[in-house]
Amino acid sequence: MLQLPTRSQSPRPCAGTKDCKDSGTASEETATTATAHHEKPPLLLPDLPDLALLRVLSYVRPEGLFAVGRTCRRLGELTRSAQPWHGKPELELKSCDQVRDLLRVAPPVEEWNVCRASAETWMGRAAVFLYQHVAIRDPDATRPTGVLRVVVRGPGLPKEVASLLRDVAPTVRRLRLAFSRKLDDTFGTLKDAKWSSLEHLDVTANHVVKGTMWPQDMVLPMLHTVSLDPCRGKPKAGGGRQVFSPAYLEALRSLLRAHSGQLRCVNVREEALLPLVDACPSDLHRLRVDLYGGRGQAEVAVLRRLCGLKELRIALGKQGIIILGAGFQDKDDVKVHTLLTSWTGALERLELHWVNPLTIRALGESVIGSSLRCLVLGQPSYDRKFVTQLPAALAALPRLLAFVLLLCPSYQMSDGESQEARLSMERLLRGLVRRAAQALHVVYMYDKREGFTLYFGHSEAESVGCQQCAEAAAAARHGLLQYVRRVNWPVIRTPEEQPNWGLKRVQVQP
Repeated sequence: MLQLPTRSQSPRPCAGTKDCKDSGTASEETATTATAHHEKPPLLLPDLPDLALLRVLSYVRPEGLFAVGRTCRRLGELTRSAQPWHGKPELELKSCDQVRDLLRVAPPVEEWNVCRASAETWMGRAAVFLYQHVAIRDPDATRPTGVLRVVVRGPGLPKEVASLLRDVAPTVRRLRLAFSRKLDDTFGTLKDAKWSSLEHLDVTANHVVKGTMWPQDMVLPMLHTVSLDPCRGKPKAGGGRQVFSPAYLEALRSLLRAHSGQLRCVNVREEALLPLVDACPSDLHRLRVDLYGGRGQAEVAVLRRLCGLKELRIALGKQGIIILGAGFQDKDDVKVHTLLTSWTGALERLELHWVNPLTIRALGESVIGSSLRCLVLGQPSYDRKFVTQLPAALAALPRLLAFVLLLCPSYQMSDGESQEARLSMERLLRGLVRRAAQALHVVYMYDKREGFTLYFGHSEAESVGCQQCAEAAAAARHGLLQYVRRVNWPVIRTPEEQPNWGLKRVQVQP
């Protein structure tokens, strides 16, 4: 019988040197094999399952995501999802070739912003490309999307940038062209490519040179929203308002007329452009107008021709004055009061920012109460007259189902006064819900850091799946995104940057 040596015995010597060497070699091979069986090979990134890999990628900076996505097809497919890019800073790209590589490994880039930089920017490079995945940008953003900002040096487009835009044009849904102040250049870029998916166009040019008109037989097939936001030119002597030439107005009018059969929304961010409303279809669904840039010069009566309009948003007052709390533009208030009291269309949603008691009184005197279902008011500060006139104004709106009130605490209030104002508003809003003819839902925000409060009169059980609750919450977020732009709050790009946008739900007892 073969007997193994005990711990106190030495192993028996080999019969010869050769056998000893062979035995040693065999022992090393056996040990290596045993070690290989017991030690797992290192786990590589591609070996992780998809969900775990996405969690890992969420900690990677944009530069790393760009590099990882180009290593293999599977990683490229994962980096094309939105999750790893949420809340990340802008990724700077230095060439059109890098942009083309990014488009293969990043979430779809549906928004392009082509703007102009100073000649000293980026040490003489012709263009720089900045990519960011944006979750929440403005009220028109219905879903997260990739945004690419193209910053060019000169007033025109470099050839390689123009070529890139032609390549990506079929996939672009929103386009902002701010690289030139000449409308001729804007029209040229639009004509030079097939923008077959373009839905939203931002026009920032403020003059024409050659009297260019938009061809009436050339229609961007998916375009439904046009924003007219001309960049500021040199101010007139004496601080006069922006003046646009008749040729420029006619050129913009030709663009609107060519698409009048499909336009659903028009945003007029400069009061002097209000006459262009006559080129919009009478059944336009939504119109947004800013009245703080023209010093009360425009005639808002032109808006009444939009008899089929369903949603109207008006921002009152001059922006800088309102932020400083110095007062309202009386001329604008009078004009809006006249407009609302003489409105004959069937408005369903009305949004008023920087309102004052005169505007609130107009609501009570108007005939829009027969159709209005949603009202959004953005008030720069707590005003006792404003508060006392609210009940009478809302009583004249019997079909109102959603009321959104956005307030900004006055800088002149002490903490005690601010708390008293808050409690006063809460008591008022509860009373509005109790006395409403229909199931009124009220959304209130006194301070953006504390989020929204939703007041409703039905039971908690009925709030699950309540369409009016959902619509009121959506209206509040929609209004807030407009409101924050006027009080210089930071741009809200991702869910992580939202201080507290969850609704605090409050059932109002009868």
